Amino acid sequence: MKKLEYKVFGSVFQKLTDLENSGLLKCDAKMLAEDISKQVAINFLSKQQYQIYSELDKHRATAVTTKYLSFATGLDSKSISSQLRQIIAKCDLIGIVKGGKNFKYYQL
Repeated sequence: MKKLEYKVFGSVFQKLTDLENSGLLKCDAKMLAEDISKQVAINFLSKQQYQIYSELDKHRATAVTTKYLSFATGLDSKSISSQLRQIIAKCDLIGIVKGGKNFKYYQL
């Protein structure tokens, strides 16, 4: 987890653990806190980053190239690469598959 997700996760997890221990929460506090912190991170994405993330959401089972993302979103590939680097730097929403000099990206 990166900074943003870690901060959200820590505070949400503590509250959910308290609810779980008191018997008011009937599910796993850790999993629920991870889901909530992921949703918060998604909501902090810029418009272009969200557009890229949404396209990756359509292809959960496969990793895609920046060339494909450029075609699908209408953004140029340099912008795609820059936005992907920013998303990866600030949160754990996107994974990378390295194949030689080319990278493929997928949604975590």
